[in-house]
Amino acid sequence: MRLKAALFIALLPLAVEAGDIYQYKDAQGRTVYSDVPPPDAQNVKRSANTPASEGNSAAQRGLAERQRDLRKQQADREQADRKSAKDQADAESRARNCQDAEAYLRTLESGERVVRHDANGERQFLDDEQRNAEIDRTKKAVQDWCK
Repeated sequence: MRLKAALFIALLPLAVEAGDIYQYKDAQGRTVYSDVPPPDAQNVKRSANTPASEGNSAAQRGLAERQRDLRKQQADREQADRKSAKDQADAESRARNCQDAEAYLRTLESGERVVRHDANGERQFLDDEQRNAEIDRTKKAVQDWCK
């Protein structure tokens, strides 16, 4: 979709400078724009695109405005896509943190001995007071992450 829009924007100035542009309805009722007149010249709008014509500057202004609007729409869409991706990544991170906190809380509440390693790599078992403090801290983490 973006490629088509970019190609359209890139080729549109060439069509504007190419000469006369014809607008007509085909047999299926679709609007057709062409630099070649239709076989039957009914319901044809012709616009001369010569540098000296007054309508040309208005057409070019209109084209510039459409291009600017299209670039703004693309930028807005890209920004919305980035925001959506960030929101999704945040939600996934929150879900992982919630699961980790709940698993750690189950471990603490199971009564199993919990070991930590100090700066020297030596094992230290949590006593009851440390376990209770860790349970309180982990319950708060579960509340924060699992909203």
